[in-house]
Amino acid sequence: MVIVTLIGSNKQREEFDRINRILTLRGYVVFSLGVWDCDDPKLKPILTKVHAKKIGNADYIVIIRKSDGSIGEHTSKEIEIAKAVGKSIFEVEEILGEKLL
Repeated sequence: MVIVTLIGSNKQREEFDRINRILTLRGYVVFSLGVWDCDDPKLKPILTKVHAKKIGNADYIVIIRKSDGSIGEHTSKEIEIAKAVGKSIFEVEEILGEKLL
């Protein structure tokens, strides 16, 4: 089974849930965000490390952009992590239109 990790703004929870559902029903194993709207500065480094591990364990990375089409600083850093470990990166529209299984 193909494993994908979703990355993007945690303000896009509904979109994360929608994409997670679609990809899960297509047979993908989906790593998503585990915690939403965490403003605790002590927990942010932990959550960053957990998500970096999800990126490292995935076959593919899927970017969920903000509603205006942009990505934030944190998502940009996650893209850099994914590139550094040689992961293929897709936009939502690309992965929904293709079958990677």
